[in-house]
Amino acid sequence: MPNATITSIVWRVIICGPAICLYSVCGQTPPTLQESFQAMVQGPARTPKPTPEEMSALGTRIEAASPDEVKAAVPWMIAAAATGDDGKRNCAAVGLMGVGLRTDSPALLKDHIGEVAALLNSSDSFTQGFSVTVLGSVQQRQPTAVPGLLNALLSFVKRTDRYTAAQVSAIAFLLKEFEGDQAVLDAVESFCSREIDSDSRTRIVFALGLGEAQRKPARVVDLIAANLSDPSLGVRAAAVDVLSRMGPQAVIRAEPQLRKLIQQADQPEVVKSAARKVLRDAGLSAN
Repeated sequence: MPNATITSIVWRVIICGPAICLYSVCGQTPPTLQESFQAMVQGPARTPKPTPEEMSALGTRIEAASPDEVKAAVPWMIAAAATGDDGKRNCAAVGLMGVGLRTDSPALLKDHIGEVAALLNSSDSFTQGFSVTVLGSVQQRQPTAVPGLLNALLSFVKRTDRYTAAQVSAIAFLLKEFEGDQAVLDAVESFCSREIDSDSRTRIVFALGLGEAQRKPARVVDLIAANLSDPSLGVRAAAVDVLSRMGPQAVIRAEPQLRKLIQQADQPEVVKSAARKVLRDAGLSAN
C-alpha cells in the first residue's frame, strides 16, 4: 500500500488524539494541528472519543505549538465543535481550552470571540460549558475587556433554555471580572429570581462573596442576604458564611434578614448560632 494512502487513512480514521500527536507515519511529515482538525471536520461523520491519554497529549502539543500553528488551527477547532459529533466535539473542547490557557490566547482568539460565543447557542450542554470556560480564560489573560465577550455572556445568562451549570459558571466569571457592572448585577438578580436547584444557588452565593469581601457594593450584599430566606439549608448556611467574611458594614446592612433567621423557630440551631456569631463579630447584639 503506498505511503500516501496509509497517511490518508490515518488522518481520516484515527483523526483525533493519535493523529494529532503523530510524529511519523511511514516516513511522512506529521500533520499540523490545522491539517488534523481540518481532516476531522471534512472526514467521516463520526470520530471516536479521545482517550484521557490522547486528550493529555493534545493539550501538551497545543501548549508547545507555535502561535502561527495554533492560530491556523483555531477555525477548524471551532468548526469541529459545531459538527454535533461527540468525538469531534471532545477533541475541539480540548483544543480550544488548551488555546484558552495559553498566555497568548487573547491574540490567538481575538478574531474568533464571536464564533466561540456562537457555540453558546448549541443545544449540547457540554459545548455550552466548555465555551464559557474558553471565553473566561481569554478574558482573564487580558487586562482590558475583550470586545463582545461581556455582552455574549450576559445574553447567555439571560436565556431560560440553557444549561444551568454552564450559566452559573458564566455568572461566577462575570462576578469575578465585572462585579461593578450594573448590567452584570441585573443579570445575576434576574437569574436568582428563577427556580434553580440549591447547588447552583449555593455556587452563586459563594461567587458573590469572592474577591475583596469587605469592599462589596451594597447591591451585592443585598443579593447575598436575600438567600438567608431560601428553602435550602445549604443555601442559607452559605449566605451566613459569606456574610461572616464581609465586615461590619455588610452585616449591618443584612441585619434585618439575619435577625429574622434567628427568630424562626424551625431553623436548625447550627444556622442560628452562626448568624448570632456574625452579628456579635460586627459589634451588634445577638439577642
